[in-house]
Amino acid sequence: MDISELTADEQFTLLFADFIDELRPRLTAELRDRLALTLQAGASEVTQAKVRDLAGRQADTLITRLAETELRKSAAVIAEGIADGQNPRAIARRLEEVRGLDRNRAATYSKYREYLDLQDLPRETYERRLERQYQRLLRDRRETIARTEARYGTSEARRFEAEQRGARWKSWVTNGDDRVSDVCASNEAAGVIAIDEDFPSGVAQPPAHPNCRCTVAYVASERVRDLEEERAAGRIEATQLARESVLAEG
Repeated sequence: MDISELTADEQFTLLFADFIDELRPRLTAELRDRLALTLQAGASEVTQAKVRDLAGRQADTLITRLAETELRKSAAVIAEGIADGQNPRAIARRLEEVRGLDRNRAATYSKYREYLDLQDLPRETYERRLERQYQRLLRDRRETIARTEARYGTSEARRFEAEQRGARWKSWVTNGDDRVSDVCASNEAAGVIAIDEDFPSGVAQPPAHPNCRCTVAYVASERVRDLEEERAAGRIEATQLARESVLAEG
């Protein structure tokens, strides 16, 4: 059957299924590589084994999240196409154009295409610039995914290793600058908590969000716990001052 004879929804269903089938093995392999690269030098065999085991499971979890994101984005593209009076074939082309991008990046791509449409460029130049923008956005999304998922793996492996060493408490550690998010600032403000508790954002360890830069300090003894309470209080104050300074300048 000629795919062009199908409705936009039907074409999307086929394209999306192909997208997931292609993505799964590539994502799993890339995620494993990124996890291996982010391990600290001298990481124990226990940590390395834990991270390798996490890679496959996280890839499947991420595929599910990507599927949900892709469906939301595609629904928006279809709705916009219908609102613009486009026929099913034109809508299907738009879906194919933003394939692999999340909704925000797909919107950025579409706006860039609209900008190029106004430039009266030679066709070859137009297509080259559009493709370059698409590849940049796609690469940015893949790097964000890989970086964030690698943090999930290494953070969980660090917690596992800390528990093996007898750690009983933990505290959230931000970079202490004006880029710290509200979510991470709230986690840091919780101070030292039990190792099996979640931080205020509902996570047990970083990342709290995509591109999260935070880490966690683990503590095993009562004496070190008191010291960590003091250090945590200092970090909380530093982060708060940095964020207030930016607000004041704004």
